[in-house]
Amino acid sequence: MNDEPQSEASSRAEFRAQQKKAKRHPEQHPKQSDQNQFALTRDEKIARLKKRLNWAILIVILLIVLVYLVLFFL
Repeated sequence: MNDEPQSEASSRAEFRAQQKKAKRHPEQHPKQSDQNQFALTRDEKIARLKKRLNWAILIVILLIVLVYLVLFFL
């Protein structure tokens, strides 16, 4: 039971050390411009969702037709 508070304190100390190191060496972290390179705009996201919705609707219609055929002919 005495180990838990000590290990928690040591993990807090390690976390603080990592935070200090990150502040000292910001160039090691990816730059904001690099992250924005792969970010999608709002319009691109909307277009992607429209395509997914169209595919989902098509699949549902095909499954309904398939169920109808199976129930009608069996």
